[in-house]
Amino acid sequence: MRYLLSLIFLTISVSAQSLDPSAYFPIRQGDAWTYDWQYRIGKPPPQTVKRTRAFEGREFVNTGNVDKLASENGDYALFSLNESGLWLHGAAEYERDVRFLFDPPVAVLTKTMKPGEPLKAEQLAEDGKMLRHFSSVYEVLPSYDTPMGRFQDCLKVTWTMEDGTAWHATTYFLARGVGVVGYAIEVKTKSAKPFEMSVDARLRIAQFAGKTFLKTEDFNHFAATKKSAPENSKARALFRKAHESQYTWDKKFPGFTAEFSYSRDSGAAVTGKLRVTRAYRIEIECADATVKAATHAELSQFVSYRQAKPFDELYATAQIGFGDINDLTTEIIVSDDTATGSSFLLRDREILRISRSYGRVRFVNQVTSLKTDDQRFIANQAELTFYSNETGTLVGQTKYTDRYDKIGTYWLPLERHKEEFAKGKASQAALVLRDVRYEK
Repeated sequence: MRYLLSLIFLTISVSAQSLDPSAYFPIRQGDAWTYDWQYRIGKPPPQTVKRTRAFEGREFVNTGNVDKLASENGDYALFSLNESGLWLHGAAEYERDVRFLFDPPVAVLTKTMKPGEPLKAEQLAEDGKMLRHFSSVYEVLPSYDTPMGRFQDCLKVTWTMEDGTAWHATTYFLARGVGVVGYAIEVKTKSAKPFEMSVDARLRIAQFAGKTFLKTEDFNHFAATKKSAPENSKARALFRKAHESQYTWDKKFPGFTAEFSYSRDSGAAVTGKLRVTRAYRIEIECADATVKAATHAELSQFVSYRQAKPFDELYATAQIGFGDINDLTTEIIVSDDTATGSSFLLRDREILRISRSYGRVRFVNQVTSLKTDDQRFIANQAELTFYSNETGTLVGQTKYTDRYDKIGTYWLPLERHKEEFAKGKASQAALVLRDVRYEK
């Protein structure tokens, strides 16, 4: 009876006011969650492993920058929060070697949803033919038990997708201020060779703001006593100058079209056409779905960095201070919910190195830039090295060499060569743009 009364009270409380998805699904770069991950693929008995998911970087899609929630096995999902709720923009599954992009994004949890009332939508798949059906529904839970402990004030959100090839269902157990403290996944394909997978994951370790929590009591104490770091006005002014010295396109940018070729390792080059609109929407025409997705991902990085983003919008709530300083360089430390412990090495207005910690990994990005005719900078070489925060060992490396050229009024990307090393394997990829023309 006590449980029933609590459930009724919580349901009335949530229904009486608009739901705040950001309170139950906070997105903070660097936060990580480690789960006891029990899974079953096909008929064999279930197995249990440790699986960590962390917000590690962003990706640019047609609706803007979104946050990447990645697992160490290669799975990831792309999320965003806005004034109306939590949205899913895409996902990738390692076991089935598939990648989804949702345009427009699909609602997972919105402020206007009511407990027990499904929110439904449908849209065409990437091929423009197959129809996908989506549904999301939530209910209120007084508490949820995990290996880390019992979390109070929770939501259970079930999101499903069905198309002509498969049925997916993901259930998130969300705790206020913590995020996904548990989740369940079911996948059933409709092919001639059916594939079935189920997952039951429950939180064992949480990492927030560079701190590790093994018990719910520890996190509750941290959340109640957390204080902001002091601000340094001189460091903020210097960092602002470096930010505003990065080359971006202005409001008159017309967009452009191009033909492209993409090759990976020793494979043959695949060709296609692309378009970047004046609103920075990316459109790819290519018969090869894998190349289409890869080209979109690479081009999205070019486009994302060329968009002007006001400094005060990005860093209004950040604490910005000095790190190491010498005669040639100055280190700037930036800490907030989206850039915990980020470090930027500057030489005057130029960014030479970016370092960030993302829960289970940290990376160091050595940057080389070309200087444009108006004395701004475009990063055209980057070497990212990833390290494990648990062991300190090297876990991967990515190198980019990009070519830009000024065509008429604007500097445009024309070429990228990429080298990757991860999990003992090396790979190379090349993207080349030709016949680049501005839109009229």
